[in-house]
Amino acid sequence: PEELKGKHVRGLNSDPEFADKVVLPHVVNNGRWQGEVMVKHKNGSSFPIWLSALLVKDNKGAPLAMLGIIRDIAERKNAEEILQQNYEIQCVINSLLFLSLQDISLDQFFTHALELILSIPGLYIEPKGCIFLAGQDGVLVMKAQRGLSERVKKECERVAFGRCICGQAAETK
Repeated sequence: PEELKGKHVRGLNSDPEFADKVVLPHVVNNGRWQGEVMVKHKNGSSFPIWLSALLVKDNKGAPLAMLGIIRDIAERKNAEEILQQNYEIQCVINSLLFLSLQDISLDQFFTHALELILSIPGLYIEPKGCIFLAGQDGVLVMKAQRGLSERVKKECERVAFGRCICGQAAETK
């Protein structure tokens, strides 16, 4: 692109020292380097690229230039993150299924289940939550919790359908 003409590669990297510290020494010593680099978009955001850098030499073996080929890998990285998150969720589901086969009380099951669910990266803002059972009487009963304050534990021990966000969710089934 026209806006990149005359700019040094340092100005394109999210870490301006990366090329000098990593890429250039490796290219000088080994003739090539390839790997992932975070670069700056013209709007200021960063995104990953795959860089293949090669030292170009003259017919006497003296360095002439460095050739760099870049490929935007942002979509691939996003797909990898989604696959990783799905894998972690599947691992928790498998663990829950295995846990259901264990000879433990229902209360122990809920406590372990909550720990497993809260172990999923990116699932929560804060590592706290609870598990309710819905009673026939239209009341949610807290069966397991982690990280809740004493006040919240007391207020949410039994929640009527329609009351607060948990009760509203239960009411909509």
